[in-house]
Amino acid sequence: MSKDEIMTEGYALSEIHKRLVTSIIIILLASVTLFAGSWLLLIAIMAIAALMDKEWSNITPRNSIGWKLAGIFYITLPCIAALALRDLSFAAILYPIMLIVATDIGAYVSGRAIGGPKIIAAISPNKTWAGLGGGMVGAVVVSVLMHSHVPFPESTIAAIFIGVFTAILAQAGDFFESWLKRKQGVKDSGTLLPGHGGLLDRLDGYIIVLPAYLLYLIIAAEVAA
Repeated sequence: MSKDEIMTEGYALSEIHKRLVTSIIIILLASVTLFAGSWLLLIAIMAIAALMDKEWSNITPRNSIGWKLAGIFYITLPCIAALALRDLSFAAILYPIMLIVATDIGAYVSGRAIGGPKIIAAISPNKTWAGLGGGMVGAVVVSVLMHSHVPFPESTIAAIFIGVFTAILAQAGDFFESWLKRKQGVKDSGTLLPGHGGLLDRLDGYIIVLPAYLLYLIIAAEVAA
């Protein structure tokens, strides 16, 4: 192995370690905050929203009123959805979060193991169809295992569809932010999370999935009533 290869491998391992440590800290803090709920969750979400708003200006045209208004909607909606889901129950907010985590893990593992054709290489060169497939499998498995602990979906078939749809939405959120960053010529939305970039880089899937799942619950409850 050449010196350059050793240096490159060492850098890659360093980045993986950073991502791992940061992920563990995020999981611990998020778990405590979500479990506690109430004012602690509200304060945490307000702080996160403020940080996300700052990062939004890094990946969108700074002097555009339209993009500023879009940012308010983009950031506020998932925050409201998170509060509403937690108000329903701990399981109601945990369920979509676990689906997204399973999507990310499944996509990462299958994408690196299989590789293959890119979905949209011009926007996100690391995202492959194999990764999307793995993300779907991961989300479906978790959805089927967890669906009996939440009011909806009521059946295993519905849980499978929710898992697939969640994986697609999570990947769509990632692509949307990647598109914004490429338009602005930036790699990450920020530097707050070592190994991950910014909050928007880490939460892009949640921004779409949480409001979508809340809407699903509302519609499902109305239909079942």
